[in-house]
Amino acid sequence: MNDASTMMAISAGSAIVGAVIVQLFAMLKSRWDKKHQKQVRQREKYEKLGVLVRDNQKWVTDEGHVSTGAFYVKRSSPEEAREAKGLALEYFPKLHADCADYVNACDKYLNLLKKRDKGHRLCEVDVQTEKQVQKAHDECLCQGDKVLTQIHKYTSDYAKA
Repeated sequence: MNDASTMMAISAGSAIVGAVIVQLFAMLKSRWDKKHQKQVRQREKYEKLGVLVRDNQKWVTDEGHVSTGAFYVKRSSPEEAREAKGLALEYFPKLHADCADYVNACDKYLNLLKKRDKGHRLCEVDVQTEKQVQKAHDECLCQGDKVLTQIHKYTSDYAKA
């Protein structure tokens, strides 16, 4: 009788320990899955940040050529740059300041384009405005390149998945 009760206790203990081990591994796997999903989401946002900056850079380049003599600017704000700044603010704090500088440079460029285009409509284009537009264009591209460089620099910090 003593051997039978000892055997039952060992069996019950083994079953309990086995259940605890299974639950422990299930919790660890769940935690790892959540961490991995968070990293994947962050990587996707990081990739989107780069795409937004590149798309806005394309707009800056195209608008500088198209707007000359076209008498209008096709957009009211640099949407992609603003969206990139929002992503940086929410997910990537190391990039926020550079994105904010980029948005400011794009806003300045856009305002000068509008001023120049208004002058075209009124036939009052001056050389000073053209120089300001070119300088703002170059600054906007430079700030965009700076953001792209920073995105590349911080890839290992933000895109781990």
